[in-house]
Amino acid sequence: MLYCADFQAGDFGGIIGSVVQLIFVIAVVVALLYLIYGGFRWLISTGDKGKVSEAREHIVAAIIGLVVIFLATL
Repeated sequence: MLYCADFQAGDFGGIIGSVVQLIFVIAVVVALLYLIYGGFRWLISTGDKGKVSEAREHIVAAIIGLVVIFLATL
């Protein structure tokens, strides 16, 4: 059994806050990578309307994701 004599009740809130902040940072990085991926797919689409449409959907999804992430931090 683990016992930590220095653990305070207020520390738990700080730990949870740090974990939530880390999750938000990871979510922003993933959304930005998804945005870059959509842009790359658009570049290599060679004008094919189906591929351009898929790339646009990736970009729109990434932007919506970023907006949701930033609204969740308010």
